[in-house]
Amino acid sequence: MEITKVIMKSSWLRFSRNRDLRQLHDERMRRGTVNVGSCSRLFSNPT
Repeated sequence: MEITKVIMKSSWLRFSRNRDLRQLHDERMRRGTVNVGSCSRLFSNPT
């Protein structure tokens, strides 16, 4: 589980070079679990 999380995180950081997307991801990591509705909203309306 932990290894998977690390791999997913590094893949995301490599994939999204955009600083704002990285910040969003870090916020999500800090919160722990984010519900699907929240993620959909973020991707639909990037601010």
